[in-house]
Amino acid sequence: MKPRNFFLISLAFLTLVARAGHKATAQSSPDQSNPPAQSNPVQSNPAQSSPDWLKRIGKSYQGEFWKNGKVVNGSTLFYLSEQTGLTGMYITSQDGNLISGDLTECQVKQERTIHCFWREPNQSGGFSSGDFNATFSPDFLSFKGTESMKGDTKEYVWQGSRQPSSAAVVP
Repeated sequence: MKPRNFFLISLAFLTLVARAGHKATAQSSPDQSNPPAQSNPVQSNPAQSSPDWLKRIGKSYQGEFWKNGKVVNGSTLFYLSEQTGLTGMYITSQDGNLISGDLTECQVKQERTIHCFWREPNQSGGFSSGDFNATFSPDFLSFKGTESMKGDTKEYVWQGSRQPSSAAVVP
């Protein structure tokens, strides 16, 4: 692995862990001014019920996805916890700029298939967002998926794979 790629992946993973830890801490801190919408968050998100296959999703997949009019190489990372369910992030570099975004509200659609929402900062200071759908291979070493922009029906490629020797089981 190239040193720059290792750095980007490490940075992305640390960011994901920090975000997941922050969300877990925020959810576990009682805040009477902002009570939770539901008393049982596990029922509100099918991904949180943790079907056994969800635990086999690797933490990091290298692959390609569509950004700013072209296919780019990058990393997609996933994290599964009891507090936040399945979440993730993605990171790439394009024209010397680091691009990263979040995968949230992940839902199980069927065996080995998930749907999440993606969101990333855009150049105008706001956010771009849309849908992310992925189906994992039976061995969970790869996924093939699509993304679409919010309000657009056109779908773009989003896929990734990992090496068996570096496969990590998400706790």
